[in-house]
Amino acid sequence: MEKKDKLIGLAILEDTTDIREVLVEYFTRQEDVALIYAAYDAEDLFLNADFNLIQLVICDIGLPHINGVEACWLIKQKYPTIEVMMYTVFENDQYLFDALKAGAVGYMLKQDDLSQLGEAIREIARGGAVMGPQIARKVMEFFGQGRVHMPDVQSLSDQEKTVAQWVVLGRTTQEIVDEMNISAGLVKFHLRNMYQKLQVHNRQTFIKKFKK
Repeated sequence: MEKKDKLIGLAILEDTTDIREVLVEYFTRQEDVALIYAAYDAEDLFLNADFNLIQLVICDIGLPHINGVEACWLIKQKYPTIEVMMYTVFENDQYLFDALKAGAVGYMLKQDDLSQLGEAIREIARGGAVMGPQIARKVMEFFGQGRVHMPDVQSLSDQEKTVAQWVVLGRTTQEIVDEMNISAGLVKFHLRNMYQKLQVHNRQTFIKKFKK
């Protein structure tokens, strides 16, 4: 598919078939959008989408294998000019801030209207950043109350916990890659996130805090 001038080259990353089909039907009807690809998981997107035509990705968080936050980080690493907007049922603070740290410039909830979603991608295409009203309130409350994120092992995602268990067993990054069958970049992403969440700076300190 060729991207026409001034159209927003859009990809959709959503594993729930019904939701993906609704999004495809809606954005196909938008005259200022060129729908490039709709993927059911991150591997499908990376294998089959033409990223040369994509300007923005709408990305679910609750994806199989590689979750949406991880997919966002991988997209930004490989294609830094492509913008990512999270589209999810999760209002969880940790998902929100992990997504922003991974490079997302938008965070909308699936309960938001499709028209709001359409306006959100247009705003991002114009160089802006977008959050739904509930999410914006969470961010304002977080900073307005001066909240400090306390180290908590439970804040780790399931895949981060798996990586952490291999780290505790003394595995190297390459050994974790081999054990989990994921990329070295993704392992490093998890390590960086885990260190930030537990407020540590090296493996030895991380292991001590994780085993508490």
